[in-house]
Amino acid sequence: MKKKKTIFILGIFLVLLIGVYGIIIMNNKKQKEEETTQTETQETKTLLNLNKEDIVKLSYIKENNIMEFEKKEDTWIYTSNPELPLLQNYLTNMISIFTNLAATRTIEETTNNLNEYGLEKPAYTITVTTSDKKQTTLYLGIKNPITSDYYAYIDGVEGVYTIGSDRFSYFDYPLYEMAQADIFPTIDSSSIDELSLTWNGQEIKLETLEESSYDSSNLISWYLTSPFEHEIAADSSLIDTQLQKIENIMYAKLAAFQSSPFTEEQLEEMGFTNPKGKISFHYIDSKTGTLEQKSYTMLIGNSDGGEYYYAMEEGSNKVNFIGASTIDSIMSYTANDYIYKYFALVNIETVDEVLVQEEDMIFRLKDIPKTSSGENQSGEEESTTIEEEQEQRESEIRSLYRSIISINAEKVIDIEEEEKEWLDFQVTFKRNDEKEDIVLKFAVYDANFYLASVNGEARYLVNKRDFENYKSTILEGFQKFSE
Repeated sequence: MKKKKTIFILGIFLVLLIGVYGIIIMNNKKQKEEETTQTETQETKTLLNLNKEDIVKLSYIKENNIMEFEKKEDTWIYTSNPELPLLQNYLTNMISIFTNLAATRTIEETTNNLNEYGLEKPAYTITVTTSDKKQTTLYLGIKNPITSDYYAYIDGVEGVYTIGSDRFSYFDYPLYEMAQADIFPTIDSSSIDELSLTWNGQEIKLETLEESSYDSSNLISWYLTSPFEHEIAADSSLIDTQLQKIENIMYAKLAAFQSSPFTEEQLEEMGFTNPKGKISFHYIDSKTGTLEQKSYTMLIGNSDGGEYYYAMEEGSNKVNFIGASTIDSIMSYTANDYIYKYFALVNIETVDEVLVQEEDMIFRLKDIPKTSSGENQSGEEESTTIEEEQEQRESEIRSLYRSIISINAEKVIDIEEEEKEWLDFQVTFKRNDEKEDIVLKFAVYDANFYLASVNGEARYLVNKRDFENYKSTILEGFQKFSE
């Protein structure tokens, strides 16, 4: 009996314990709901809700610098310089803050303790004016070290609040980053027919010429016309690479702008009195549909000490920043780098015979077949044994000719003025139609290279191994076919 009574009492105690636990759970839940409701109320407390279409002026003070903007005919301008080409999205994002500005938290109900939050000397003072001439001023103090929100208050409104700082990033941009930089011409690199690159006072000029007495291949279109005494065949593959880089040039951002011309002092400070570099080109503009011939010249000034150069279109009132890596990549080549390295490339159609001199011996290769025999004149495909042998011989001679003209330089240097001890090995192309003969001469340059001269201009360095293979191939072929 006593045991049953004990069990009964324990049961009652368990029921009471469960009830108490349930009450605690319900109270905690209610408290959390109240806290959540209070937090949500704080986070969604709207401080300002202006119509962005009504905002016609914006000014802000940051670090004692005053910036003022106003809207004229739906376009935002910089009040101190209305001609500055502002990028409108910056201003649009700035004023959008005032269309739905909510506090993340209410800190105080009064503005009696502004100094505690950095609001007696605000980091930002932002004022907007609406079309009815009403002004609203927002003050931002220090950032909360935990949430990174700004402490803020609004002129004429009691209370200190916190506001998310990410919405104010547009107020940190320098003026010229909010403006449109110059736009480099939209060009097709294949439409450029003349290019001039000047760097540290050295000009390299490249032009397309319809013909030149200095092209023995009849294949070259680009020539170096400066800084050499006469035009020299240029490496079209390198030029194509350079033109592609120029086609892709973009100015990074605006560096300086004014309505009137820059003063001499301003130009000197940015490096334009004596520019470090210049890129100038002629091109055909096909956008107009008239294939208009145009030219463009970009001046390159000083480095900004970082990743940019100052750059401007010649005669412009805008100075831009341009990536230093872009300019350095274009300007990293010397005039010699542009010279076409296949210096013996002579069109077979212009050659009557080739002479090779080895010590006291001269080998002649005459009547060089220009094209393959192919079918006979009657169109019949049958060939006699003699015709087959003749065709085989012609094919081998053409192959030998390709070997003769295939030699190329590994490097190009400035012309060697001092007299060299030339080898007893010389190749001469005797040309038809009164064209000048082409004479190749060779001399030992150093342990790794031979120096090659073309009609007296010694500027080509041929790898020693390549030259020796070339010489042995030529001599072997001439001993077999020459007269």
